[in-house]
Amino acid sequence: MHFNFGLVPFWQRLYNNGARKFEIIGVSTIGCCPSLRLKNKTECFSEANLMSMKYNEVLQSMLKELKLVNKDLSYSYFDTYAALQDLIQNPTSYGMIHDHIILCLFALYI
Repeated sequence: MHFNFGLVPFWQRLYNNGARKFEIIGVSTIGCCPSLRLKNKTECFSEANLMSMKYNEVLQSMLKELKLVNKDLSYSYFDTYAALQDLIQNPTSYGMIHDHIILCLFALYI
């Protein structure tokens, strides 16, 4: 699986124009969106989630390399995948009874 990040030149251009701080948000659990769960008989579509995880790994690696080249660059990375996966797997710890409520909220998010 190969991801072509057109983001590196974009971020480098922003950096060259004075930007030093970035907030980066990773890809969520795409395989758990309602349309893919419906196709997969209510379970999350694992192949799509694996692609989301791989994308996030490559993204984080790319950010670390960008930071090595640009020492005064700083970024915060929010792991949307892990946050939403925890909501789906542990809905009661967030005061929810059913994960389908979370997925309805997730549908509004994406």
